[in-house]
Amino acid sequence: MKKGAWLGLGVVAGAVAGLLLAPESGRRTRALIRDKGIKYSHDVADFADKKSRHMANKMKGYAHEVKDFLAEKAGVGASEEQVTGA
Repeated sequence: MKKGAWLGLGVVAGAVAGLLLAPESGRRTRALIRDKGIKYSHDVADFADKKSRHMANKMKGYAHEVKDFLAEKAGVGASEEQVTGA
């Protein structure tokens, strides 16, 4: 087996041993695991929400920059035509 597989097997074996030898009751242990799972899922959801809002705001900023750039280029082209009399 590869080192990573052995490491994973050791982690699982350690977790099982920890649960079997824990001083708390099974009900309490399950409640703690459930509560931590809920907390971490909320943390991940909050992180994803913040990152998605940040990226949406960045894209709006880029869209405005492109719009301004194109408006500036269109204005330059119109003024050049006026100068040359075309």
